This record gives sequence, structure tokens and C-alpha cells, in this order.
Amino acid sequence: LIDKIIDIQQSYISSNWPVLNVAASKDGTHLAIAGSRGLIIYDLRLKKWRVFGDLMQEQRISCRGLLWLGKIVVICNYNDTSKL
Repeated sequence: LIDKIIDIQQSYISSNWPVLNVAASKDGTHLAIAGSRGLIIYDLRLKKWRVFGDLMQEQRISCRGLLWLGKIVVICNYNDTSKL
């Protein structure tokens, strides 16, 4: 087991604080991180973040749980239909 400190991308964390969910892929190469809104994925090998290209889509995600299913991130998303 190796400990690593990873700085979460400032542009993501400043508008989605606090971090609520973190899940590591089974092979340990990726992290999925969800704050109050949105989701980002970190590639530990390449040291690169993958983020949504569309901020509006990202803000519609209210993650309640995360897990990896092989190479796929599964998100339990809460949708408040009273605001529709």
C-alpha cells in the first residue's frame, strides 16, 4: 500500500466543495471523485484529470454513491424532481 497526496483540480473543487465520494478502480489506476455537484476522474498513471466539457451537465449531477464496474464508473445520482 502506497500513500499518495493528490491535489484536486482547483476549478472543480472551488465550485463543488466538499468532496463527498471517492472510489478507486480495482486495478488502482483511476480515482473517481464527486463533490456536492459533478464528478471528475483522475488517472494516477498519467497524472491527468478528466472533467466534463459541459459545466451545465456537470452541475446536474448530485452523486450519492460511486463504484467502479471494470473500467466504467457507476454513479448513484439524485434528481430533485420538485425543481423541474
